Amino acid sequence: MFYDVMLVDNDPIINQSHTRRRRLLKKLITPIPGRAGLAVRDIIDFSSSNGPSQLQQALARTFAMRWEGLVLKPCDEPYFSARKPSPGQYPSCWIKMKKDYIKGLGDTADFAVVGAGYDVNEAKKFCGLNPNWTHFHIGCLNNKDEVMQHNAKPKFAVIDSLNLCIKPEDIKTLNQLGQFRAVDIGSRSEAAAYGMILEQGVLDMSVTFKEPFVFEVMGAGFDKQPNRTTFSLRFPRVLKIHWDRDWKEAVTIEELQELASVAKLVPSDDLTKDVEQWIEQLKKVDRGVKGVMAPWENSQEDEKENEEVRIAQTARNARRGRSKSGAPTMIRMDTREMSQSEYRVEDGSVLRRPT
Repeated sequence: MFYDVMLVDNDPIINQSHTRRRRLLKKLITPIPGRAGLAVRDIIDFSSSNGPSQLQQALARTFAMRWEGLVLKPCDEPYFSARKPSPGQYPSCWIKMKKDYIKGLGDTADFAVVGAGYDVNEAKKFCGLNPNWTHFHIGCLNNKDEVMQHNAKPKFAVIDSLNLCIKPEDIKTLNQLGQFRAVDIGSRSEAAAYGMILEQGVLDMSVTFKEPFVFEVMGAGFDKQPNRTTFSLRFPRVLKIHWDRDWKEAVTIEELQELASVAKLVPSDDLTKDVEQWIEQLKKVDRGVKGVMAPWENSQEDEKENEEVRIAQTARNARRGRSKSGAPTMIRMDTREMSQSEYRVEDGSVLRRPT
């Protein structure tokens, strides 16, 4: 799939606009069904009143077709700009939009955290934490029915090791509480706890947890990593630690494969209904002008604390000169639509410069 062109006959064209580069790309590429093609391109005018709804429609179609997402590029900007950006303007910036970037829309599952390991190079990235373990291994039960019905010894397929996708405060908590559950790999206690098979490419473990933690993990769809026969989450990130859930309730390897099959299956009939469903989901999470977007969840926060954060954010926004209702301005995606008298603040909204 061809998206863009930067060099033609050793002549760089990165200083040309995306519109001109796209026109040239069409001349260079001959699509071959099933082998080569041009990426789908829609032009959305964000200066118009229906710009947001056009983007919503484009995103909904993308998700319905099971594509990964969209990349928003200014039509009149070069691939790379050497000029110094003016305040509130971001020349040649792209915006990547995928469903896992939108809270509540990513592919998620609960996993048992069966063990942990340490990497000296990774430890340097956790400033001030000095952890005993830098990465934590998630696994899926292979014999859930036997475990639930006959109290059999659990057998796990360890599918991934997670580190920098875990919040620092959660790394700290896991290191503190994990020492009361950890047993060394190769010890009698470890052998008696459960059996494990590490998938290809998974980092080694130094300890297992007698009582596994439970992670809620989100990813950007599913894929099969090299030399594997099963699907796993792509670009996994830990949303929270579930202290109220038993590891036996976590996803099994069969359930994970079923989730992957459903997520990757493109409807064979008319996509209209599927698109409409995605639009409704997007409307529920769109900040629009209705209120402050909910903050990203922290594992150790409850809903009351989140509400306090939202109230504090609303108060700060009001002091920054927003409308009396405290509703945020729609984030604008196209650099063309910001005039010289406007500038962008930290939360992404656009304000007018004082005269």
